[in-house]
Amino acid sequence: LYGFTLVRQSFFPPATRPQFMVDVYLPASTHLRESESFAGEIQRHLQDQPHVTHVTSFIGSGGMRFMLVYSPERENPAFVQFLVDVDDWREISGLIAAIQQHLDENYPNANAVAKPFLLGPGEGGRVQARFRGPDADTLRELGNQAVRILEDSNNAKCVRSDWRATATGRSRRSSRPTACVAAKVRRCRRR
Repeated sequence: LYGFTLVRQSFFPPATRPQFMVDVYLPASTHLRESESFAGEIQRHLQDQPHVTHVTSFIGSGGMRFMLVYSPERENPAFVQFLVDVDDWREISGLIAAIQQHLDENYPNANAVAKPFLLGPGEGGRVQARFRGPDADTLRELGNQAVRILEDSNNAKCVRSDWRATATGRSRRSSRPTACVAAKVRRCRRR
């Protein structure tokens, strides 16, 4: 019984998996071949980073679920995901910062987020808004307003909308149009 007093309490221990991921949403009209070309370019950059031992890329969707806390992205030709293996999990936070900076500076049209795997609820959560109604133009405007609000926040990253444009540039229409907006929101720690 005394031994349990020496065990640290942690319902969700810190992740020590020597792997992190990078999710990238390219502009909605991006063709799968363009996503593939982008993935090759980024994969070469990732593999050139110190401590990186292997990079796996998924183009057009996420991979199959291989652990409980991994939720694969649905089919989307403008989506690319990288799983990055490293030789030491303690190097992940520095690599994530450098990779995020590289993507933000060199690919401003890509909506990218580099992030570690978490073993439970994370510090930031996904915020989603869904607008439904008969008028697609009104829904598009509401979705754009929600995106602007989230982008103006200093706590949101990877803000995106699933209101896709067709190849001809016209919005999709259905009997019940829906516009969705999603964002990863991180909490800022107050000092």
